Amino acid sequence: MKRKRIYLLIFGILLVFLFSFVFDIGYRVDNDKSHFYGFPAEWLGLYTDGTYGFMGLGLLFNIALFYLVCLILFEIFKSILSRVKKHFTSLKRS
Repeated sequence: MKRKRIYLLIFGILLVFLFSFVFDIGYRVDNDKSHFYGFPAEWLGLYTDGTYGFMGLGLLFNIALFYLVCLILFEIFKSILSRVKKHFTSLKRS
């Protein structure tokens, strides 16, 4: 049980970085050519003067959101899989 949560947390963190840097969905350029990364909340800003901004709450929100989405999808998948398994075992007995 605890192992599943750790794996889902790691997978959620990987998804945060994937959506922020790999896919264009988490990338925004401001009017002054500053770059912002993060989806759905921005958590990293690279400004034109060479400085950067780290928004820790945005990163924590993204990790929590992706963790919850992964947890819900995992539970749905587990429920569907148990129903299918139960259905096939009942067909096997008949």
